[in-house]
Amino acid sequence: MTIVPAPEQITFSCSCPTGNLGRVCDHSAALGHAVAERLAGAASVLLTARGMSARELAALLRDRLDGTDLATLPADPDGTVRADQLYSLYAHRPPHQAPPEAVLDTITPITATLDEPPAPCPSAADLEWMTKDAAARARALLAGHATHPHDPLADTVRILATPDGVSRLADAAHATGHDEATLRTMMIGYRHGGPAGAHTALAPTPTPSLTLKRARETIRLSRAFGLGTLDIAEGTLTDTSAGVQVRPGPDGRWYPFTAAGSEWRPAPGACDDPADAYRAARRARASRPTAR
Repeated sequence: MTIVPAPEQITFSCSCPTGNLGRVCDHSAALGHAVAERLAGAASVLLTARGMSARELAALLRDRLDGTDLATLPADPDGTVRADQLYSLYAHRPPHQAPPEAVLDTITPITATLDEPPAPCPSAADLEWMTKDAAARARALLAGHATHPHDPLADTVRILATPDGVSRLADAAHATGHDEATLRTMMIGYRHGGPAGAHTALAPTPTPSLTLKRARETIRLSRAFGLGTLDIAEGTLTDTSAGVQVRPGPDGRWYPFTAAGSEWRPAPGACDDPADAYRAARRARASRPTAR
């Protein structure tokens, strides 16, 4: 859309007898002359008619021309530059050059030639392991595969959930203040749902009671049989008779759990629908019917 209207976009309308016949009357002509006189002294009125103020146009130009060399533009004696010249510069600016793709060296690790560091520094083997883990994390971030929330606790559980991470379970328990059994449960939650799954395994996310009641009703309506009671307690939805539980997570999804003795074990199948999460918990529970 251009700022200045085309001739066919200008129409006249008046309630006088001549205007009612669809002709340009004296009133419309007078109004047209008044508008033309106003535009001659304040052309920015056209911007207002198009839904943009002069200040908004100036901000738009600053954003569009950020980093562009303006020295080649002729300036008026007062130092101003005409808007049409700025637009011309923007239209003919050089194409944006994308940064070169990062090349990650996966053949020769930088830790291959490290000497054994003095105590109490980590060993060379630990430094090599941490470097490989950081590289894998960087690749996930570059590929957009990283999930949130990724705070220090979730990051610790992420490391524990790697093939070599369980050997560091005792150190992680000492560093985090959580016992090894809790960290193992969080590791299962991480494998099923990433950082959010790990946090949900530790504790359900605080959720309004109304949201929990709606989720309970959704699950109740989805069940083929109305057997068992779905209780709301400590922020969870628990079907004690079936040995299953559904918890809200920090990512807005619902996470299934199954009874494992006096504890609750994370199960696969986290999703946006609490009824689907409940069915996932029932499937996981049915796959090990003798577990109590």
